[in-house]
Amino acid sequence: MDVRTGMIPFSTTVTKDVLTKKTKEDLDYSQTRDRVLNEAALATINDIGGKIVGFLGEKEVAGR
Repeated sequence: MDVRTGMIPFSTTVTKDVLTKKTKEDLDYSQTRDRVLNEAALATINDIGGKIVGFLGEKEVAGR
């Protein structure tokens, strides 16, 4: 958010699906679920990060 204007110059929606099986390291299904949630969150953060870098790169080129 641009604190000077209150405008949000970029927004996106990202959804990631992760399919996995319970591993021998998972003591129960709650650990499996937590692992999958963390994997999906990391994939989402990586995707959004790439989109933000692309957006800022476009703005930098346009501003020159």
